[in-house]
Amino acid sequence: MRRRSAGSGRGSSAASGVYKRQALGTEVCPLGLETDNQALLAIDAEGRVYALDHTGDWYLGPDIDQALATLISGITPVRLTAG
Repeated sequence: MRRRSAGSGRGSSAASGVYKRQALGTEVCPLGLETDNQALLAIDAEGRVYALDHTGDWYLGPDIDQALATLISGITPVRLTAG
């Protein structure tokens, strides 16, 4: 499996591979796209879920269930970095 460095923004191809997200200090794997603001949804080996977009990195929750609840409810996620 190839490892790529995920930049902040949509320019990187997220269709395959594991990405070392320097700002998060962990490797993440793409889950899909959040279409409202076109963020890449990603999960790390611990099951934590993030949204990565041109404005920064956002923490959606400690697991997929909490991340989905955050997205569905419209709760503003925790911002981890600025783009």
